[in-house]
Amino acid sequence: MINSFHKTKHDNNNDNYLVILDGSLGHLKPFLRIMGIPTIISHISLRDYELCDQDNENKKIIFITTGIEVQNILKKHQKKVYYLERTMLLSDVLKKLIPVLIKEGLTIDFSTPRCQECNQKLEIIYDVSDNPIIPENTRKHLKWAYYCPQCNKAYWVGSHWNRINKTLRNVLEELRIKLPEPWQEKPP
Repeated sequence: MINSFHKTKHDNNNDNYLVILDGSLGHLKPFLRIMGIPTIISHISLRDYELCDQDNENKKIIFITTGIEVQNILKKHQKKVYYLERTMLLSDVLKKLIPVLIKEGLTIDFSTPRCQECNQKLEIIYDVSDNPIIPENTRKHLKWAYYCPQCNKAYWVGSHWNRINKTLRNVLEELRIKLPEPWQEKPP
């Protein structure tokens, strides 16, 4: 069984990476960001990848659905490029994508999810009772929430978060990747 989960925020090196998804794989962004993986969406154009070359601090891993010619050009520019079929089911795409991320050195780290808007690491709000960015009716049911200090947005464990986590749990279990316990019932 693979153990790619780390319990503390300081154990992962995901900040050294950037996963780039082509536009048709944008539906994967929430899944990767919940796992603490820095992710952006790019509409496939070679100019986008040339701009990425200006940021030499991060190792780029690119997932595309376009043809072999684009894949070959990107590899020629020494990019880590992986092809995913556009017609695959979500769970099948995740089953192909997650092992590649682990092989490339990324860590699945549910203790450091990222903002769905800006990709910033989320912080934990331990007392949500008076927090104005969380709807009042929602606050009544929460003990804690995540907060993005960059875009001032809150995230909490609700039905959307639970659906994403259920899909991830099923995929990770099928891949025999060890999951943290408890999964999400309390803040990390």
